[in-house]
Amino acid sequence: MLDAKEDKQFQERLKKIFVEEAQNLLADLEEQIVILDPERPMDILKEAIATVFNVVHSLKASTGSVGHTRLSQFLHSFEFFLDDIRKDKISINAEVIDQIILITNEVREGMLFVLNNDIDPPLEPLKFDNVVKIDSKKNAQASVVEQSAAEVTASSSLSILDEVIALEPLKMPEGKLYEINLRFGPGVMRGGNDPILYFKMLKDYGEFINLQCDSSAIPTYSKFIFDELYLSWKIHYKSAQEKKLIEDLFVFVRQESDIAINEIKQEQTTKNATATATETTTAIEAVVATTSSPAEEKTPAAEKTTTSNVSFTSKMVLTKAAKDNDEAEETTGSSSNKNAVTSIRVPIGKLDELVNVVGELVIISSQVKNIIKEIEDRKIKKNLETKNEEASRLIDDLQDRIMNVRMVPIDLIFSQFYRLVRDLSHKLKKNIKLVIFGQETELDKNIIEKISNPLKHLVRNSIDHGIETIEERKAKGKSPEATIELKAYHQEGSIFIKVSDDGKGLDKERIYKKALEKGLINEGQNLSDSEIYNLVFVPGFSTAKEVTDISGRGVGMDIVKKAVNELRGDISLETQKDIGTTFCIRLPLTVSIIDGLLFQVGAQIYIIPILSIDETLNVQEKQVHTLDGNREVVSVHGVNSNLVRLHHLFKIPTGITEATKGIIINISINGKKFSLLADSILGQQQTVIKSLDKNFEKVAGVTGATILGNGDIAIIVDPSEIVELHKKSIPYLKTLTQKNIN
Repeated sequence: MLDAKEDKQFQERLKKIFVEEAQNLLADLEEQIVILDPERPMDILKEAIATVFNVVHSLKASTGSVGHTRLSQFLHSFEFFLDDIRKDKISINAEVIDQIILITNEVREGMLFVLNNDIDPPLEPLKFDNVVKIDSKKNAQASVVEQSAAEVTASSSLSILDEVIALEPLKMPEGKLYEINLRFGPGVMRGGNDPILYFKMLKDYGEFINLQCDSSAIPTYSKFIFDELYLSWKIHYKSAQEKKLIEDLFVFVRQESDIAINEIKQEQTTKNATATATETTTAIEAVVATTSSPAEEKTPAAEKTTTSNVSFTSKMVLTKAAKDNDEAEETTGSSSNKNAVTSIRVPIGKLDELVNVVGELVIISSQVKNIIKEIEDRKIKKNLETKNEEASRLIDDLQDRIMNVRMVPIDLIFSQFYRLVRDLSHKLKKNIKLVIFGQETELDKNIIEKISNPLKHLVRNSIDHGIETIEERKAKGKSPEATIELKAYHQEGSIFIKVSDDGKGLDKERIYKKALEKGLINEGQNLSDSEIYNLVFVPGFSTAKEVTDISGRGVGMDIVKKAVNELRGDISLETQKDIGTTFCIRLPLTVSIIDGLLFQVGAQIYIIPILSIDETLNVQEKQVHTLDGNREVVSVHGVNSNLVRLHHLFKIPTGITEATKGIIINISINGKKFSLLADSILGQQQTVIKSLDKNFEKVAGVTGATILGNGDIAIIVDPSEIVELHKKSIPYLKTLTQKNIN
């Protein structure tokens, strides 16, 4: 038996599985709901509704398996409604589609409530009872919803059972006959799955013709374990549903259970269809009495083989087979062969640990390489070099494979935007089409999770401020239907995500005027178009005339930029008035490993991501200038680039303080050039980032650290934060970046 601590840990694991599956199902639901438009062809609508039905069915089973009964019953009622639409009992029209969308909103809110609070949401199953009455010819369906919405609130397993038995069987049409042999596996009770729930779900989709319970596996009192299952069932069952749907009812317990579902001819089950409700109740009471009060070992009632025609049994005897029961073990073994597992769930934390271990291997390999250099015997040295190179290749391959496991398609977040665009366009009375490209593009799971909200803000901003109203678009000669495009693709070792719209574009003059009013720039200051447009990323900057509940007060673009920078990415924008705007986000494939350039300042070694670098070069004295009295720039290819003295920012003593004596590392941040002054370049190295947050306070400009092959510590710098530090260190720039923005 599991002790309290083990049981708690198991429940936590179960909840994590539920959360992952629920999030995936919600994403599927969102994608289908946006298809439900009355103007679409009927075959497309029917296909979408069928998919919604399947998703709702899976959500119902999932929520029920973790004990969220109220939400499960709400979904159960919704499922009946959708099933009637699938069977053409309720005609598809604009009103029905609106009701489906409204109910789906309730489902989404209920699921989010569960995911955030881990308790059943305050949903009433009959909340949408009026929906079923849309079709006056099908008023009978209301009673089905009322029946399915009855809450199961029992203080004991027996009262739950009584309530289940009290439910009238559904009036199913003539359907297929099945024989179901059911033996739940060892994890069913301890995993939080209540077998009664599965019998209830079977009852929802058909009729029990005959049910036999085999209790022959119940052991003697001394071996009886109260949280294990000793019962199995043989069920004759009639349903209009296909075999696959019935099999899917057991999706959460299939791998650990022995479940066989076979279609049979009607005459095979006719002789078994004589069980009555009285016999059922009597059999249940007998089984409960037998197992809840085991007799003494001399004459244990549990040793008797009992085969009864019962519909359900109580929680008190729904326990798995005893560990010392050889027959049960053999059955479980054969089941596992039939249901071979081809995939497993792995917590992301375990993958992070593997990445760290591989990082240590990379460091050790570098250290071995340095040691080999000191060996004088050429033969030994050559052999060691060969073996170390082989080991390095294997380590690189292992690293690539582990990183590949962490990669997930960006469609996990892209699919959420169908619903967002649909809802907001309806709310704002705008006609907007969402187009998605590259949804199969894969990205590190950590990045996927952290980039979701910034992308939502960009899309909301496009809908609210970028896209014109239908009347405005017509007046400009544009199509009444606007387009928002989401695009993701790989290029040069990075992931690019673009959010584009064909709206009004950014107003350069208005941005410039607002910047003057805020004191962000000086009168007459010469700024390029790119510099003007990038002012939208300054904290608090907004040209919005009014606050809205769609994109807020205009204080979010700096948050978007900050979130992207924290992922070691950058964001830029292109815009044309009345043509549209495109935001382009560049991100690394992973936040755990970087290809870095090693450089030295004083006695300290630093690493900067190679993806952030435009070029490295030596400059001559004539290329270095001072502007505005104290702002140093380096002229490269005819473009002025701000000179950033790293030794000054990090307060590191060095003998190289002149740009002409060191190495210039050119980088671009938000379309603006910066030149980092380093003492020397040491080479390139792939590095696993070691976070410093757990042991040290956050240091501006520093992402993490790593250990080099010779044992030295190298500091990994964040180019965006370096630039911000530089701006604050120069009085002229400090005035611009630190002025109070009201």
